[in-house]
Amino acid sequence: MIGLHRHQPGLTLSGGFGKFVPRSSRHWSFPAEFGVLLMGAPTLDIQTTGTVCLDQAQTQCGNLSDSANPVTVQYNEALQASLSKWRKSLGTVTVYPLFSYSVVYSFNIR
Repeated sequence: MIGLHRHQPGLTLSGGFGKFVPRSSRHWSFPAEFGVLLMGAPTLDIQTTGTVCLDQAQTQCGNLSDSANPVTVQYNEALQASLSKWRKSLGTVTVYPLFSYSVVYSFNIR
């Protein structure tokens, strides 16, 4: 599960050009908006259940709820190593770019 700080507010700075409703008799408009979202780094957490196998022939398998099983221990160590590497690379992301481009057709019904 990847969390994006759902309970903490983020600051958004954006600007754009173009109009969604043209003020002239033109039918087409092409508005765009760009900016940044300033928020903390995302979090990463994985919860696993079920059975894990270390080989393709499925001869070395173990239940993930059994923490004493050597297969489960080896799987959890590899998972934690990968998670720590991914968390480190996610920790550098604190500013998210925003870009929006639209194609609008107005029927000019007034």
